[in-house]
Amino acid sequence: MYLTETQAMPQQLSSNTDRASFKRLIRLTPEFQIIDQHHNYRDEVQSYIQEKFQQSYGAVVNEFLDYLLSMNCPAGLSGVAGISMAADKVLFLEQYFDAPVEVELSQALGKKVERSAIVEIGNLVATTRGASVALFVILASTLYRAGYEHMVFTASGQLSSQFKKLGFETRAIKAANPECLSDNSLSDWGSYYDSEPEVLVGNLQEAMELISSRNLFSGLQAVFASSIDALVEKMPGRQRET
Repeated sequence: MYLTETQAMPQQLSSNTDRASFKRLIRLTPEFQIIDQHHNYRDEVQSYIQEKFQQSYGAVVNEFLDYLLSMNCPAGLSGVAGISMAADKVLFLEQYFDAPVEVELSQALGKKVERSAIVEIGNLVATTRGASVALFVILASTLYRAGYEHMVFTASGQLSSQFKKLGFETRAIKAANPECLSDNSLSDWGSYYDSEPEVLVGNLQEAMELISSRNLFSGLQAVFASSIDALVEKMPGRQRET
């Protein structure tokens, strides 16, 4: 169902900046999909990722995560976030580690982290103003609802700054050393590693607390609640430990 701006606008959005941002995102009328490896839309989404990484870094991307969360607007794709579950495979970013990701996180966080609680995020692209905010809210909400606790990702300086602007606290685990890559030549990545990216971890419970505390974020979460429900149904779920 399409919502007008008046119908969709949460009453708690008292800030002019939040109201303007909310209106801008609603006008985009975004739709979100989980694209698995067999989806008919998969090639188009992968091509979009390749094009944007080529434009930004001169990189040739041939590695894609198992699931791609796409943000589609009437004008076309506006953003993508790739997702892989650590329980299913060796993660791409584990090439940078000396130990499995759950061991690295347990040491960094000072508590035991189960491998099944970890998801890798990658192939991140956002090309429409406000898309990164919407992707963050929808991605974090979906992963948390599906039972996951930690998301790990390789972040350039620009991406790290974007998370800081959102107010999402992350912890650096290790530098992403391109010499650790096994299947890709460094030349394929263009200028990507010039920014000295790091592997970061973010806690999904903390992401939910941030969303609840920010009117813009919680407003988007409420408006797209049915979309989040549908996305959760498409994701492999995990029983969160109590």
